[in-house]
Amino acid sequence: MDLHHSSKIPDWEQITAEQHNAWQKVANSSNGIVTPGNLVTIAGAGLVLSGMNDIKRNRKFSAFSKIMVGRIADMADGYVANKTGTKSSKGEALDAAVDSVELALAIPMLVKRQYLPMRTGLIYGIHKSINAYATAKAKNNGYELHSSWSGKRAEAFRWGTIALYSLTKLSENKFNNDTVSKIFKKSAVAAEILSVSLGTIASIGYLSDINSQENNSMNQ
Repeated sequence: MDLHHSSKIPDWEQITAEQHNAWQKVANSSNGIVTPGNLVTIAGAGLVLSGMNDIKRNRKFSAFSKIMVGRIADMADGYVANKTGTKSSKGEALDAAVDSVELALAIPMLVKRQYLPMRTGLIYGIHKSINAYATAKAKNNGYELHSSWSGKRAEAFRWGTIALYSLTKLSENKFNNDTVSKIFKKSAVAAEILSVSLGTIASIGYLSDINSQENNSMNQ
């Protein structure tokens, strides 16, 4: 999984114009807005939002399919950006913002419709709030705060948890199959434990990074 990290200087500005590939030329001319990674991020976000709308309309299987494909796209955007040499701080910021917005919109809806346990939604909300605080504080102090290994994987397991709890409910309602629903539920609980554990490690890490950066600034 590519973490979609970027330095302050975009990939295409680290080489000469003569060395730019086609995508780097487009990225350079659009000031980093039009890049393959950003296009994948936006396309994935569109699918997730469309899937959420399908949930409201009770189109369960369509909703599930769109959301899962959309989240796969989100995991692929960093890989695409890296392979095309178009990583930038704008792309990284867009990726992080889309992750946060999608989860913020999805959690209340899924909890309300009983696709996701309330305890899970509350824990995820706390993690995202801590991360948002750390990001805002870092930006205010002029620091860079990148997604960590544990943070990115926690995000993947959060959506895996959502998918498995949703499949549990779908199997109960659609197929009335206790065996299948139990398997999905046990898998969902396992994914939830991993997501909460990794998310906690990530949040502590972000706060620790902020503290270390502040201490370094004071000692300089």
